[in-house]
Amino acid sequence: MSKISVLMSVYNEEENILRQAIDSILNQQFIDFEFVIIIDNPSRTDLVEVIRNYTCKDSRVFFHINDQNMGLVKSLNRGIDYCKADVVARMDADDISLPNRLEEQYELLTNENLDIVGADTNIMDGDLETTEIVEYPHTITACRKRLKLFPCCAHPTWMVRKAVYTTLQGYRNIKYCEDFDFLIRASLAGYKISNVPKVLLKYRIRDTGISKANYFPQKACSTFLSAGYRKRKPVSEEEYIHYTESEQFKKDCRNMEDGYRTVQMLKTMGQGEGKNLIKLLRNPYYLRFLLLSRTAS
Repeated sequence: MSKISVLMSVYNEEENILRQAIDSILNQQFIDFEFVIIIDNPSRTDLVEVIRNYTCKDSRVFFHINDQNMGLVKSLNRGIDYCKADVVARMDADDISLPNRLEEQYELLTNENLDIVGADTNIMDGDLETTEIVEYPHTITACRKRLKLFPCCAHPTWMVRKAVYTTLQGYRNIKYCEDFDFLIRASLAGYKISNVPKVLLKYRIRDTGISKANYFPQKACSTFLSAGYRKRKPVSEEEYIHYTESEQFKKDCRNMEDGYRTVQMLKTMGQGEGKNLIKLLRNPYYLRFLLLSRTAS
């Protein structure tokens, strides 16, 4: 049995982008893995053919085609069931793993007896140009502190002991922030989380990406979930659904957008415009987005 199962869900990526993601895994220095790919868009026969060709070239690649679009959460949970290894590494179909990613993360996971390991990321645009380097907490304690406000690991960099997924029954079927919700539940259950203090993934940000389109709803839900973590009690699915269907959620999304625009205004202010800080500080979301502008989303 392989030491690692790499799990990827594919939906509607461009062929060349998908190939870059797959090749970055197959060209890893660490070779003892299986590559489980869930195709969540059966109508994209071109992508099915691309992945089928990879299975002919590399016996480590295995794929399953959903009968219909299930969404990311259900696709990942289905994929976890197919993973045979004791360790599951996440991979997104539009990102690029550096050649030493699996090796570095597996070494930290096993040597430090951790349960979830992420890594720093290189944020890139659609042309593969670097826009910023994002560093995450590199100790268990620092990860716990960061969860009070933000996710402590980038989801596409996760390497997780499968037992954690099994015990927590995988991702919960929620619309936004399923990864943050999982980290919160894992931390409160006593699992140890940390990150390799190196950039191991090139994280692609596209204007058409899901995260980009849902930016403000995700931030509102992130705030809602982190409040539960600070109370040492994860938000229930019922509480989550009630919140996202409420007027408060709509209001929070609007305030998040206002806060974001306020921070953008601050970035363009000249030195003589300090008086505008009074206006900024009246917005309760200013400090949060000032932090978000300096950390990973």
